[in-house]
Amino acid sequence: MSIFPPADAEPARRRRSAGRAWLLSSVMPGVGQLYCGATARGIATLAVFVAAVAAAIFAPGDPRWFAFRLLFFFYAFAGLDAYLTARDHNRGIEAEAPANPRVAALLNFTTNGFGYIYLGHRKAGWLVVIGIGIVVRALSVVAPLAAEALVLCLAIHVTRLAKRERDEAYPPASLPPPVPSGLPVAVPYAVSGLVLLVYYAIVTLGQIMLIMGESR
Repeated sequence: MSIFPPADAEPARRRRSAGRAWLLSSVMPGVGQLYCGATARGIATLAVFVAAVAAAIFAPGDPRWFAFRLLFFFYAFAGLDAYLTARDHNRGIEAEAPANPRVAALLNFTTNGFGYIYLGHRKAGWLVVIGIGIVVRALSVVAPLAAEALVLCLAIHVTRLAKRERDEAYPPASLPPPVPSGLPVAVPYAVSGLVLLVYYAIVTLGQIMLIMGESR
């Protein structure tokens, strides 16, 4: 028996540390994705985050608030996505596999519906982007908390659609169990949840100040 593998044999999949991926993207969003082999997503995440930092520092008025909003959502996304991408990679799911639930949710959070287009629902997706964009823009003036609640509902809905598509492509029953990590999965979820909680607290405070200003 030959000690050499057949010519057409697949190379062994190199494992990625989920904890290291999370730490890298927690320090600089996008780097953990690059470490996991999600090159396009890593570069895009890094580029948007750096651009948002610059805009948050130098842009005036509304663009600055939009930049701050991007910073919160991209930071919450980056660490958790890097952690879960490493886990997926170790189970045999390609790092750049389509129908990523985190990407779909992030797109709906930041573009008012582009996550549907990302999943291939082009006609309905563009209608949602245009329609919800108008509604959210109008709501954000008088009821920013309601606008954020609407966007949150869209993100939850598109996440479920993406997960369904991902499970069809990679049936969970056919995958090996997740490789144990020294960093419990609760930590990335808790950190991302805390970042979003701070953001929604700021929006809630803004809503209270708006109501108080109108009552004077």
